[in-house]
Amino acid sequence: MRLMIVLLVGLFPTLVFAAPQFGRYMPLYPGQYLDLSYETDEGDRAFDANGRERDSAVQSWPDPTALPRDSLNAALTWHFPWFESYGAPFISSRTWMARISLRHARTSTRGGLTAFINDTSDDASTDADDLRNNGSGIGDMSFEFGTYLFGSPTETWRVRDRSPLALLALLGFTANFGAYDRDAPVSAGSNSPSAHAQMGLHWQPWPGAFLDAGLKYTEYFKNQDPAFGALAPAQQGSDLDLDLSLGQRLLPGLYLNLFATAREGAANVYENPRFAPNPPSPPPGSDTYPTPGRYRDGGTALRTLGASLSWFVTQRLRLSLDWTRPVAGESGAFELPYTIRTPEGCTAGATGCSTVDGERIITDGFGPARVLASDRLSLHLSFSFLERDTFNCRGCSE
Repeated sequence: MRLMIVLLVGLFPTLVFAAPQFGRYMPLYPGQYLDLSYETDEGDRAFDANGRERDSAVQSWPDPTALPRDSLNAALTWHFPWFESYGAPFISSRTWMARISLRHARTSTRGGLTAFINDTSDDASTDADDLRNNGSGIGDMSFEFGTYLFGSPTETWRVRDRSPLALLALLGFTANFGAYDRDAPVSAGSNSPSAHAQMGLHWQPWPGAFLDAGLKYTEYFKNQDPAFGALAPAQQGSDLDLDLSLGQRLLPGLYLNLFATAREGAANVYENPRFAPNPPSPPPGSDTYPTPGRYRDGGTALRTLGASLSWFVTQRLRLSLDWTRPVAGESGAFELPYTIRTPEGCTAGATGCSTVDGERIITDGFGPARVLASDRLSLHLSFSFLERDTFNCRGCSE
């Protein structure tokens, strides 16, 4: 099993979570389930801090810029009874779930911002940064563990009775094992661990229908080395995510899923930015540099709509094609003051070097502060290692 996952990760160019799948909070028959999704995002559009959709991923650079990303997510999930024969209160009376998620991402920067990345020789503020346009590689690893508060009693799973209503509770942790380049505007890894708590409700309101709704709260640890001249947040704001989907059987084994997601991100904090792509012009004989300090943006937001078509090739294998359209959002941007230094290149505080307050500019936050507005396509595969009753869903593949 481990060898299969390693081979799959090596063959695909990237890793991230795909669109919400139907029945994702449904109690499954105890066993192991492998989920793979390949996703591509052109990254050529983004929402600005005022919620307007722009034809560039970076608004502080005059020429259009794209931040494309190709990704793959591989998740291995276990559904299992726990100490069933011991009769332990709460623990033995329901099934449990554990999941490990692996990621890999191929990222790049295209368009106008590459000129800034490739030519910084005249900007003394970037001397400490050997800028690059991507940080591709293995992504972060997530671990989740939880149980069904109701809807998965152990006395029913053995006779394979389906649960029309269930509530899943999960706790998770994401370890920052991924590739991270402090000098790139985008990377596969985050350089910062996070923890989350999630609730997921599953309901089957009529035969062949799956209604799933989830609520997730994520808290991020501090990034000790924020990327791209510290224009990425040193402290990412907490996220509140909601998702809702309705899946309906169209034909035996064929399902249509419609979904909506919403994310609200608290304000991001930036510490001592070293440069900006849009610095103010200095007076003759002087230069400017960002004034050291802590700065905050107005937070981030994202709303998406989408659809997926799922086909049970066999009772153990499901394929899905997903399309996601961002319909509203806000990226992080903050006001960055500059200091004028005279003469050019002198050391602040040294004899003969004078500094005065300069212009204040609005610059983009990078990393998790960027909210892309480009469409995403993904291919999703789910496979069960059970011998029968793969998804504990009678009639799914009939």
